[in-house]
Amino acid sequence: MEGQRWLPLEANPEVTNQFLKQLGLHPNWQFVDVYGMEPELLSMVPRPVCAVLLLFPITEKYEVFRTEEEEKIKSQGQDVTSSVYFMKQTISNACGTIGLIHAIANNKDKMHFESGSTLKKFLEESVSMSPEERAKFLENYDVSTLPSIQPHPRAVLQDCRLCSAVCLEAIVWGSIIVLSVRKGFGFTEGAVPQISVMLVYKLNPGPSDPV
Repeated sequence: MEGQRWLPLEANPEVTNQFLKQLGLHPNWQFVDVYGMEPELLSMVPRPVCAVLLLFPITEKYEVFRTEEEEKIKSQGQDVTSSVYFMKQTISNACGTIGLIHAIANNKDKMHFESGSTLKKFLEESVSMSPEERAKFLENYDVSTLPSIQPHPRAVLQDCRLCSAVCLEAIVWGSIIVLSVRKGFGFTEGAVPQISVMLVYKLNPGPSDPV
């Protein structure tokens, strides 16, 4: 990707929660780690849950699968509700930030925002835009007056060489809507019981909990 290049957002719930707090999201919803898909590990994740972020290495095998899947969807079409908020990625290393935007935007009715929230303002101003327009809108956002739109200084990978090997995809549950910046569009994977999904959001039980 040409043009702007950000430091990648660290895959760390503490950093992610602090970043979202700076963007004006009330901390009654927070990210937590998912340590595995085994039932006993999933049972450790607090409920309720409204979104998932996946962090995984991009391999040659995955790229072949992604290309085949993309061509299939383009030729056969895909039934994704127009209410799903999706934006393309045109800023290098911004996949983590865009994954967060996807997760929050598609659960906006459940979220609470602080007065003057940068994130809320961005979502409200971009809600009627196309995925391409949202990408351009983020590129041109006035970060000189709203520095919190960029990743927090702590929010970097220890080894930035890893950024070419990672990608974040947001999965918004109910039916599974995968919002993939690498595929360039959202697509439906099908329906699953809410209890069986990978979980990364939690409801904060009290204001005294650390953010």
